[in-house]
Amino acid sequence: DSRFDSKLDSKLESWLVTKLESWLVNKLDSKLDSKLDSKLDSKLDSELDSELDSKFDSK
Repeated sequence: DSRFDSKLDSKLESWLVTKLESWLVNKLDSKLDSKLDSKLDSKLDSELDSELDSKFDSK
């Protein structure tokens, strides 16, 4: 039955895509995380700190 085949195909395809996506995301994440984290962390920290400081100071 070709309908069954196509259903199976689409299921398999979506599963593969999901797997691939998650693998890619993980790979990218770990790569990006290490680079971005240090950059973002320091940036965010300083920004947040000043933001918080000014908020608390005004209160």
